[in-house]
Amino acid sequence: MGAIQMNEIVGKDKVSLIASVSELKRELLNLRFQKASGELGNTSRFREVRISIARTYSELKHNQTRG
Repeated sequence: MGAIQMNEIVGKDKVSLIASVSELKRELLNLRFQKASGELGNTSRFREVRISIARTYSELKHNQTRG
């Protein structure tokens, strides 16, 4: 599973975007715990989750400017 693409989040409403951010932040926290305990094998997932969070926030901001 890669980073969320913009075409997957464009057109979603504010509530679902906020829920996505919450879920992604929870995943990032879990990745940090896995890394600390030595269970994490795929460290590139950190970058993918951070990019997905940024894209979701960008769409939220874009929705606010649209109205």
